[in-house]
Amino acid sequence: IAKRYKGKVKVVFAHYPLSFHKQARPASYLAQYAFEKDGPDGFSKVHNKLFAEQRALSPEKINEIAKGFGYDMAKVNANKAKYDAIISKAMAMGNKAGLKGTPTVYINGRKYEPGAGYTPAAFSKTIDKLLAGKL
Repeated sequence: IAKRYKGKVKVVFAHYPLSFHKQARPASYLAQYAFEKDGPDGFSKVHNKLFAEQRALSPEKINEIAKGFGYDMAKVNANKAKYDAIISKAMAMGNKAGLKGTPTVYINGRKYEPGAGYTPAAFSKTIDKLLAGKL
């Protein structure tokens, strides 16, 4: 999708760790660290792995994921205060938008209702309509 819409679409991920998921905030720390170290590609790889492993996340699992990408959790944890500020700002934005859970997607300021799912084809269909002025 990124190549197809290059220069036409901007994708923004915002942290919104759910309070009932004890490992969500530490996972967000790792994802933010990956972004700072390796940009959007680093973030995306770590995010996708964390999301795929979300039910099995533990401090040990997060550390294992970090190591798998060449990251040191001691360095991640050294930045907790900075990451907490980033996460709090993102959560305030989400709360203002009325988020109740994740994932939540907005396309051009409109909440995306995934009737067709969170698939590349479904996103493309919606983006194409938007770009054609039909949304």
